[in-house]
Amino acid sequence: MVSATALLLGASLSFVSAHPGNLSPRLTVPGRWESLGGTFAPYAPSVVAWGPNRLDLFGVGLDSAMWHRWWDGRSWNNWEFLGGQLTSSPIPAAWGPNRLDLFSVGVNSSLIHKWWDGRSWGGFEDLGGQIEGDPSVVAWGPNRLDVFAKGKDSAIWHRWWNRRAWGGWESMGGRMKGPTSTTAWSANRLDLFAVSAQDSSLQHKWWDGSRWNSGWENLGGTLHSDPVAVSWGPNRIDVFAVGAKRDLIHKWWDGRRWAGWESLGGVLEFTPVVVSDQANRLDVYVIGTDSALWHRYWDGTAWRPWRSLGGTLVSKPAVASWGPDRVDAFAFGTDYAIWHNW
Repeated sequence: MVSATALLLGASLSFVSAHPGNLSPRLTVPGRWESLGGTFAPYAPSVVAWGPNRLDLFGVGLDSAMWHRWWDGRSWNNWEFLGGQLTSSPIPAAWGPNRLDLFSVGVNSSLIHKWWDGRSWGGFEDLGGQIEGDPSVVAWGPNRLDVFAKGKDSAIWHRWWNRRAWGGWESMGGRMKGPTSTTAWSANRLDLFAVSAQDSSLQHKWWDGSRWNSGWENLGGTLHSDPVAVSWGPNRIDVFAVGAKRDLIHKWWDGRRWAGWESLGGVLEFTPVVVSDQANRLDVYVIGTDSALWHRYWDGTAWRPWRSLGGTLVSKPAVASWGPDRVDAFAFGTDYAIWHNW
């Protein structure tokens, strides 16, 4: 459902351009912010990179349809209408060059799926279920997809594509607050994270290649956002979230044990976004209480200080990396257009 705030922006999707100065009065890298236009419903944008110098950007318009714009290595193409009636952000996955799979929640609360096969877009496929919040998806090998979502019973549910057909929904149990985060640090390995509805602790469940562990593992903490998990190498997992002080908190698995929670400071407005473009490198992006985009990174030996990238932003950012030392960030400005920094 589109919020009243979004409805005030207009009854139909229209694309606009604004001067970057209107978006970023505190910009610390002059000229870096650019408007990619559009006026969107307040579901966060999403982005995916399936190859070097290629980006595919998605948003939900005020018409509740999916819209798409892409960078082909030379320029941004125009917005493309992909249809549908969505009630959550479109969540993309790429399991190979020139292949895209997108998942969202439809108006009947079921999981819906749309894909690009390298030549054309498929129609929307209804995969059933009764879902709340954004789904999460991971591809751990060619033509393999695992999708997780919180059901209306507060349990986490799982459905997967095995290269030939979709498996049926299976319940992973639990009573969780919101969407999950999933990562795969090797083929046929899955680690699933969610926040307990009972005590806001981090909960962990994993697939070891042959079975799911029984129950959920309690990793402690008091989380005030969805968890964000990323892996930069075999048997390495880093998890981030907003803590009780609205600070960025971090916990990691080093292949032998879980470290305790550490605070990385900051005062955050939305769930953080994390990317890893190479081994032993982590880049974290957050929206601060000043509505600017902030960045902090692990360089392999230490966390570097917070740095403002400016902007006046009103959504969780979407971030993608298509190569070492290259990161692109996107978020809604106050005009509900999508703005880009790189």
